[in-house]
Amino acid sequence: MTETTNRINRQLFLKRVPTGIAGPDDFDVRDTNVPPLNDGELLIESLYLGVDAALRLIIRDSDEFLFRVKPGDLVHGSLAGRVIESRNTNYSPGDHVLGSLGIQRFAIS
Repeated sequence: MTETTNRINRQLFLKRVPTGIAGPDDFDVRDTNVPPLNDGELLIESLYLGVDAALRLIIRDSDEFLFRVKPGDLVHGSLAGRVIESRNTNYSPGDHVLGSLGIQRFAIS
C-alpha cells in the first residue's frame, strides 16, 4: 500500500468573489499533504479536470444557489482520474473514475 502522506496535493480555492471577469487574483493555489485513507475510501490522481461555465453563477455573492462556492472553498469541478490507492473493495488501483471532486491533483472519495 502506498503511503499517501508523502504526496502533495495542489488545489484551487476561491480567494474572493470576482467583480467582472474572473482572474488569477480571485483564486488561491494551495499545496497540502494528502492524508492517509480511511476504510472505504480511495485516492484518485486527476488526469483531466473540467470546469463548467455554470461555475461563474455559483461564485457570485448570492445565496441563490444550493452549491454556492464561497471564498475559502475548493473550486467545484469534475475530475476524471485513476485510482492509485484503495481501501474500498469496489475499486482497485488502476481503475478509472469520474466525479465532482473539485479542482485538485489528488482527491479522496
